[in-house]
Amino acid sequence: MLIAGIDLLLGLHQAGHPRKQTFNTGFVLSIAALLYFQCIGYVLLMFVALLLLRSFNLGEWVVAIIGYLTPLYFLAGILFLTDSIQLLRIWPEIGISLPKQLSAPAYTIGTITGLITLLICGIFVLHPQLIKTSVFMRHNWTIIGFYLFAAIVVAVGTDFAVKNAWLAVMPPLSIIIANAFYLEKNKGFSNFAFYFSLLLVVFCQWTYK
Repeated sequence: MLIAGIDLLLGLHQAGHPRKQTFNTGFVLSIAALLYFQCIGYVLLMFVALLLLRSFNLGEWVVAIIGYLTPLYFLAGILFLTDSIQLLRIWPEIGISLPKQLSAPAYTIGTITGLITLLICGIFVLHPQLIKTSVFMRHNWTIIGFYLFAAIVVAVGTDFAVKNAWLAVMPPLSIIIANAFYLEKNKGFSNFAFYFSLLLVVFCQWTYK
């Protein structure tokens, strides 16, 4: 749902029917929040995209909000008709996923260090390319950067028992890291990123508990 929503967001600047696309974007992101409450934070991502990619149009903002509320409206209606409206009370779930102690410090520290290194490689390669691209493309990359930030906030705001919450960070992180592989003209740099990624995978498999 999130990947589909981001795909719709990044195409807002060239949408032939912007109100239809903003409604679909809000609808898809709302379904993600219904399935996983913490994803409600991505509604801010939708508003950031509207600010950056579209000139302000109150109608589009209203349509986006209506699209976001529509799945919740239908869910509440179904629960009301089945006399189960009280189930909405257990929908919001908030917690903190930062561990009090590291059970596998080598794995955790090594993985985070490796991912940050690859992220820096991706940003380093991407930066000169942004100078040559259009304003809308630069805004798209700003949205992807905000997507990464929002994904980290969502992961932190998840109960620690749900350890796979951090997988939500992988899509935006991989989009940025991928630049190190296919935008760099220097093959040596691309090879470094590739073999470093390979070593990181081996390291994670070897050190994980």
